[in-house]
This record gives sequence, structure tokens and C-alpha cells, in this order.
Amino acid sequence: MKEALVSKGPQVEIVNTPIPSLPSPDHILIRVVVTGTNPKDWKLPDLYEQDARTNSGDDIAGIVHTVGANVFEFKPGDRVAAFHEMRTPHGSFAEYAVAWQHTTFHIPSNISFEEAAALPLAAMTSVVGLYDRLGLPQPWSPEVSRDEVTDIPLLIYGASSAVGFYGLQFALRSNMHPLICVAGSAKEYVRGFIDESKGDVVVDYRDGPEATVEGIKRALKGRELKYALDAVSLPESLDNIAEVLSTDGGHVTLVLGHPKKGLKEGQKYSVTMVGDVHNDHRDLGYVYFRYIARGLAEGWFKPQRVEVVPGGLGGVRKALEDLKKGRASGVKYVMRIEETEGLVKGDRHHRLLTHNFTPTPTFNKIQFTTALLLALQATFALTSSAPAPAADLSTAQLEAECGSLHANTYNETALPSDVDPAQIRHCVETPPAPPPRKTPSANATASRAARPSTAAAGAGTAGGAAAGAGARGAGRR
Repeated sequence: MKEALVSKGPQVEIVNTPIPSLPSPDHILIRVVVTGTNPKDWKLPDLYEQDARTNSGDDIAGIVHTVGANVFEFKPGDRVAAFHEMRTPHGSFAEYAVAWQHTTFHIPSNISFEEAAALPLAAMTSVVGLYDRLGLPQPWSPEVSRDEVTDIPLLIYGASSAVGFYGLQFALRSNMHPLICVAGSAKEYVRGFIDESKGDVVVDYRDGPEATVEGIKRALKGRELKYALDAVSLPESLDNIAEVLSTDGGHVTLVLGHPKKGLKEGQKYSVTMVGDVHNDHRDLGYVYFRYIARGLAEGWFKPQRVEVVPGGLGGVRKALEDLKKGRASGVKYVMRIEETEGLVKGDRHHRLLTHNFTPTPTFNKIQFTTALLLALQATFALTSSAPAPAADLSTAQLEAECGSLHANTYNETALPSDVDPAQIRHCVETPPAPPPRKTPSANATASRAARPSTAAAGAGTAGGAAAGAGARGAGRR
């Protein structure tokens, strides 16, 4: 498969690597249709990995290929989105990626792969920030009413960023007001989600630090600000928050850790680490990813707007460069894997057919390859010519693989991950020759000649039938 490896810069190299196997019985192997991006995709290689090349993508949207033995909610062919565990192999910048089952969720039918790829990491970051770090009332808590406002002023600094945008929606679900949202060029986009009748406002930080602080104070109307989600987490954002946050236990949570310079005595801060859902907060991740899926299906939770960067994996570098330069405003950059240069369309179409195909128990591999031949003929007609088998496989290897494929019964719900589509294509194009007919021996010919015909055996008296049965019994003995 093809995989994009990111190094400091960002620099991106696309390489050929084996399709990964499942790291544990609780993992899922996903064929990536669309990958999302996040600022940390270029920051981590810059900060921690030095010159190492890593697949730093963590937002997966695709189709389940293989599931581990302990996986109970998903099966091959399901449309899913998933949060890949950060700084581990087999991320989303590839044709196939792995994810834990508890950070995987079904994509509702009203959501596209592109929209789904904009969700996992950023949406879960807002969950960890609001409900774990700040300890705010969860949407189903007894104190949350759909009819009465939960009078908890909340400052969301960077409300048009992905984390801020999802935090805004969760705060609305918890019926918290007033929501004081700091945004810039995408402020009108944010304004479309708030409820100004309940005191919600948008403050434009581009008016300068003093105007930003005054705008927040006006929205508070004399109330204390106890909670702030800083989705920007730069020194200037923290400085502004420190001017309005209560000095009697006011709490700001950051998405990037740095010294608490600028905070005043009596103010506290925490760092939101979304990776916690792969460690001590697994239950939080499990519950909220399923809650997100429900919200998407019911319409009260919306994906961030997306911008498709062309070129598939070849677009990863441009997306990360634009993120580094701060060009994303109220959008998520996503890439469609099928647009990757050098990825043969026939291969992708073939794999889609293969991964979604469920043969019956009696459907053997010869029948399976025959069915694939018909499908591949249509594929080759669309792509004008059939792609050649993988160059690094010898004819003998391909023939050996075909032999095993034709010999064994196919009872799986998906092809094994270690079977290369090129091998299957070769088997389809060169089906095995039928076994040679055996020439009957002279004794066998004489025996058939002496055997009575069916009509003759069926005629005669009951005594004759009994005698025939005795003769057959003697023959068996």
C-alpha cells in the first residue's frame, strides 16, 4: 500500500509499505477513504520526532476491512470514522490504517466521508476539555434542562477552530449560556450557531487585545467567568483570558501546554490531552464517540466545514504547510486517498469490490475468482487497460499463490490482509486448468460391462431384488 511519512519541515515522502496487521484483538483495520489533518500533524514531527519520518495522521474515515477477535460493534464493509492513537504506527496518511474499537464510530448515512474525517481528534479534544478538565455538566446530567438555561458563562477562545467549534456545540447541548466566542474572519460562521437571545456573543479578536477584553467583560454583565476553553493556546490568547478570568478559582484549559506565564494568583490552568482516551479515559472516549454519531444522525451536531486538498496523499504536504502558516479559517483540510498519484484506479475499485463482498459458505475460491473476473472486466473497460501484476512478485510466486487460492475453500467475509490484489488479478486472468481425465483400466471397463443396467436391475421379482442385494453385500465384504 502507499503511505505518507511526515518529517520536520514539514517534509512528506510517499512510500510503499505492507498492509498492516492488527496490533491487538481490540483493533480494527480500516481502508481509508478520506483522511483529515490537524495542526499537531506538523507540530509533532517538528517538536518531538526530529528527523524521523512518521505517519502522523490520526483522523480516519473509511470502510472496515478486518476486525480483531474482541471487536463486537463493527464488521467488514461498515462505514466508520476513527481516532487513531497518536504517535503509534499505521496512521491515517495511508491506504489502510488501524484504530482501537472504542475510538471508532459508525458514520450515519447523512454524513460524507469528507465530513467524517473532520471529526475524530478535534471533537474528542473538546470533550476532554469541557467535561474532564473543566468538569462542566454533561448533556445528560440531571442539572441540564432543555427548557431552562444552565447559567454558566463559558469563554471559548478560538471558536471557529475545529476544537472551539465542536466545544461550542457541546456547550449548547449542555445548555450553557452565555457563550462568549472569540473568533476572527470566520466570526459570522460562528454567529450562525449561537443563541443571542440567551446572551451569547461573538467577539472579534482582530480589533486588538483591549477591545477583545472589553467585549468579553460586556458579555459577562458583571458575572464571574469561572470557565474558559482556550482552543488557540498562544501567549496572546492566554494574556487576554487572564484579564477576565475569575481570580477566585477561575479555570482555563489549553490545547497546547506551556508555562502559566500571564495568569494571576487565584487562577488555574490545565492542559487538555486528547490522547487520554487511549489511556485512562477510555470510557469517556467510548461513550462520547457514540454520542457524536447520534448527534450527527439527529442533526444537532455538525461537522466542521471541509476543504478537499487535491492529490490524495500527495496533498498532505500542502495541507500541513497551510496549517503551519495559519491559512485555515473555519475549515478542516481533508484528502481523498483515491486521488493519490500512482494509485491504480483498477486496484482501488477491485479492493472495494473485494472488501464489501460476502460469499456464502459454499462459495469456493474458484467461483470467487470467476465472479471477480466479471467485475474486473468492467473495471478494465473503465480504466482502458488492466494494470500489470506487482513487479516485485515473480511468476513462480504468483502461480504458487494462485494454486493455494484455487485449492482452498473461501469462507471468509473479507480477503486476508496479506493477500495482494495483484495476486488475485493474476489468478483471475490465468485460471487453473481442469484436472486431466483418467483413462479407465481394462478391469474397470470389464466391470462396467458386466454390471446390469438400471432398467434391468429395477425389473424382476422380489426374490431377484433380494438376491441382488445379497450380491452387493458380498461384493462389499
